Amino acid sequence: MSSKPAPRHILRSILAQGKRPWSAAEVARLRALVAEGRPKRDIAARLGRAPSSVKGKLYSLGLSIRRRGAALPAPARPSLPKKGRVTRPCLCCGRPFPSAGPHNRLCESCRKREPDPLDVPARVWRP
Repeated sequence: MSSKPAPRHILRSILAQGKRPWSAAEVARLRALVAEGRPKRDIAARLGRAPSSVKGKLYSLGLSIRRRGAALPAPARPSLPKKGRVTRPCLCCGRPFPSAGPHNRLCESCRKREPDPLDVPARVWRP
């Protein structure tokens, strides 16, 4: 993937809002200051940026600052535990079956059978 520069109208709108894109040199300096263990306010002052801008860039780079000075990768988000199969009654035949989730409401045999041509839907279109 090639990185193309942003179109001028986008850069103008960003700069008009007072926002400044991060250069590669600033990102490298940010990483070095984080490795030194500097606080966000100090980093922001040295880079001439707002502390919220530094915080956002640290988040996008996957870095966090520890109070004691070590720069660590941001902690991974805990994954939700997967729920096991739940026994539910089939909506067609009423027999209990192991369901994979709330979306699974028909047992295996009812899902595979051919529809009965005499079954009439509750709402029938009438001209």
